[in-house]
Amino acid sequence: MKGPEGTVSIRIPSDPKKLYLMRRLVKEISCAEGFAEKETGRIVLAMDEACTNVIRHAYGGDTGKSIVIEAGPCEEGICFVVIDEGRKPDPDSIRPRPLDQI
Repeated sequence: MKGPEGTVSIRIPSDPKKLYLMRRLVKEISCAEGFAEKETGRIVLAMDEACTNVIRHAYGGDTGKSIVIEAGPCEEGICFVVIDEGRKPDPDSIRPRPLDQI
C-alpha cells in the first residue's frame, strides 16, 4: 500500500469463512489506535458488511476472488479501504430509500 508510514494491507480470499482474518486485523488496528471496545466493534461490523457486500454483489458469491484491505493513519484517525475487482454498479440504477424504510 502506498501511503504514510504505518499503513498495512492484507489480501484475503472472497470466502465468507475467511472474513475472520479481516475482522482480526481491523480489531487489532482499531484497538492499537485507541478506539474504545464499543467503537471498535462498530468499525469491525462496518468492515464486515463492506466485505460481505463485495462477495455478494461485486463477485456474485464467487469465493475464488480476492479482497484487499488497506489500513493506515489519516486526519480522522484511521482509514480502512476495501479494494475489489468485481463488477461495478451502474450509478443510474442506485436510488436512495426513503428514510422511513431504513
